[in-house]
Amino acid sequence: MPDASPSHGTTIPQQVEADLKDAMRAGDTARRDALRLLRAALKNAEIERRGGDHAPMDDSDVRAVIQRQIKQRRDSVEQFRSGKREDLAVKEEAEIAVFQSYLPQAMDEAAMRSAAIAVIAETGAHGPKEMGKVMPVLLARVGDSADRSVLAGIVRQLLSS
Repeated sequence: MPDASPSHGTTIPQQVEADLKDAMRAGDTARRDALRLLRAALKNAEIERRGGDHAPMDDSDVRAVIQRQIKQRRDSVEQFRSGKREDLAVKEEAEIAVFQSYLPQAMDEAAMRSAAIAVIAETGAHGPKEMGKVMPVLLARVGDSADRSVLAGIVRQLLSS
């Protein structure tokens, strides 16, 4: 699968549209369907945003929508697997893979742990009750490149030890 991250000057929604056309031409129905779902989620988020008289969505807003879609699918995968529906779990995982191609390369767990250790040292946090002191600083530092739930688990573990 080619890297779908937007090329210079192209927004993520424009790239999704272009990739959707390519998938349709290639007869790649799984990718086509995933991209249609993503396009619909992005349009719905744009409509919700417009209803509140906000500025158009920027790349960070778009990435947040994509991350929500990925989280929903991860939850679905768990439910499908517990319900013995491997076929549906595999379909959801394929959609996750398509969606992730529009996000920046994710940090690996070692890099997240290293960043968490540095921020804990800087903030002087001790114990799980000071997680609220660490997380905002850490999230500001790593941005969209880290899975927040994994990051929170790492911080919780480090503060508990």
